[in-house]
Amino acid sequence: MALACGAKHQPIVDSRGKISELVTCKQHEQCLRLAERLCRLGYTIDSSRGNSLSMLVTCNEPLGDGPRSITCDGVYNGVESFAAFWSTNRRGTSDAGPTRRATFPSESEYAVVCRKLPVLMQKCMMTSYRDEHAQPCDAAAQHLRPSLVAKVDALFFDLPPGATSSDDE
Repeated sequence: MALACGAKHQPIVDSRGKISELVTCKQHEQCLRLAERLCRLGYTIDSSRGNSLSMLVTCNEPLGDGPRSITCDGVYNGVESFAAFWSTNRRGTSDAGPTRRATFPSESEYAVVCRKLPVLMQKCMMTSYRDEHAQPCDAAAQHLRPSLVAKVDALFFDLPPGATSSDDE
């Protein structure tokens, strides 16, 4: 994703499924400012990868605790595509998994859950982004906190009562 002054970032997934951001810029200070914006609770820089104009940044906060600033109100037009993505990437799903809901959630229900998700997962709700970033989106879906998985599940599956209660309200 390109930002002002030529700074940009792209999600990268390592062999263990950890998601980081490859930050590139024209000046070292731009990279550091972008890392601060991406990682509100601090970050580490992998010194073995990158240089002063490109660095691998890993945020301190786990998935699900990051900023919530993506346009969740604009992702509903891709609800059907995201439902298919979620169904195929759902953790722990077996052939005997929960039944898909007969209808899609309302736009407001969808936006409420979207806003609770980490920024990368919010981006992955956009079909165009998910198509271009399949590996990071797959990893983001696989590494969500269980309470957030339950909230997304509730959008698309018939679940037993109480299956989505959590401390994330």
